[in-house]
Amino acid sequence: MINGTEVGPQAQIGIILCPYGSPNIEIKCVVYTHEGQFTRDRYIQATQPKSILCTPLLNQGKLSGILYLENNLTTDAFTSDRVEVLKIISTQAAISIENSRLYEQLEDYNRILEHNVEARTEESQQKNQELAALLQKLRATQAQIIAQEKLASLGALTAGIAHEIKNPLNFVNNFAEVSVELTQELLEEIESQKHQFDSQTRENIAEILNTLSQNCQKINEHGKRADNIVHGMLMHSRGKTGERQLTNINALLAEAVNIACHAMRAKDASFHTTIKPEYERDLRQINVIPQNLSRVFINIINNACYAAHKKKLHLQKSENEDVPLEPTLSVSTKDLGSHVEIRIRDNGEGIPQEAMDKIFEPFFTTKPPGEGTGLGLSISHDIIVQQHQGAISVETQIGSYTEFIITLPTT
Repeated sequence: MINGTEVGPQAQIGIILCPYGSPNIEIKCVVYTHEGQFTRDRYIQATQPKSILCTPLLNQGKLSGILYLENNLTTDAFTSDRVEVLKIISTQAAISIENSRLYEQLEDYNRILEHNVEARTEESQQKNQELAALLQKLRATQAQIIAQEKLASLGALTAGIAHEIKNPLNFVNNFAEVSVELTQELLEEIESQKHQFDSQTRENIAEILNTLSQNCQKINEHGKRADNIVHGMLMHSRGKTGERQLTNINALLAEAVNIACHAMRAKDASFHTTIKPEYERDLRQINVIPQNLSRVFINIINNACYAAHKKKLHLQKSENEDVPLEPTLSVSTKDLGSHVEIRIRDNGEGIPQEAMDKIFEPFFTTKPPGEGTGLGLSISHDIIVQQHQGAISVETQIGSYTEFIITLPTT
C-alpha cells in the first residue's frame, strides 16, 4: 500500500544498488507499454505491466541505487502524491544503504586494525622471548665466570694457607713425636738409676713424664688432624678450571670410581667395597670441563665409600649379624634426552634430616673433626649448578642409603 492505495498482488518492487561514488544523476521515469521507446522491450512485451516507476536513491547528492516499482493491474498507479512519498522513503533507504556501507567499511578497518595489532603483539612477544633468552644466557655466563673466579680464588687462598700453615705445622708434629720419644728415653734412664732415688721421688718423676708424654701425643694427634684438613682443602681447590670439551661421561665416572676406591684402600687396608656399575650404552658425549667434573665424582664417591665403610666398622663393633656388612657402591648413567643423569649411591648410615639443609654449605661436614674439610660438596655444587648449569640433589634414608643425583645438560 502506498499513500493509502493498494498496489495489488501483481505489483513488483525492486532496488538496484549502484556502486559507491556513482555520478550525481537523477532517474525518474514512467514507462508506457503501448507507446514510446519501451514498446519493443522483451520484458515489457512479455509481462505487459500497467504502471512502472523508477526513481533514484539519493543521499547528499550521491546515487546509492534505483527504486523500481511495477504495477500490472492499474494504469497511472504512481501519482504525484505517491511519488513524493516514495521520495521520502527513497531518501531514508539511501541513508540506510550509506550507513550499511559505512558500517561495512568500519568492520573492514577493524579487521585490518586487529590484524595489525595481533601482528605487532606477536612480534613484541617474540622480541620479549628473545630478550628473555638472551638475559638468561647472560646470567648463566655470569654464573660460570663467578664460579671460575671462586674456584681460582679458593685455590689461591688454600695455596697461601698451605705455605703459611703447613710448614710450622710440620715442626709442631715433628717435635711432638720427638718429645714422646725423649720422654720414653728419660723414663728408661730413670729406671736404670732408680737406686739413687727414693720410691716417692721415682713415682713423682714417672707420673710427670707420663703426663708429658700424653700431652705430646695429643699435640701430635691434633697436629696431624690439622695437617689433614689443610691437605684436603688443597686437594679440593687446587688446579685450573680447564676448558670445555666433549667428554665420555661413562669413562670419566669409571675412572673416578677407580681413583677414589684406591685412595680409600691406601688409607685403610681393611677397606673393601662392591661396585655395581650400570652405565647406559652408547651414552652421548657432552660438552663439560672434565677436570672439574672428575673432582665432583671423586669427592662424592669418596664420601660414599667412607659412609659404607664406617657403617661396616660400626656393625662389626656392635656384632649385629642381622644386618649385611658388605659395603656397596652403585653408580649409573642414563640419557634423559635434554640431560644426562648420573646417580651415585651407597648403603651407609644415611644423612640426618637436620643436616640436609646444610649439606652444600661451605665448611659444613658430617664427618668427625679432622676427617673432613666441609668444602667438597660446596665446590661440587658450584661446579655442577653454576659452571655447568646442571642440578645436584640428595636422597637419603637413615640406616639404609644415600644417593646423589646429578643432571647435566646435553647442549
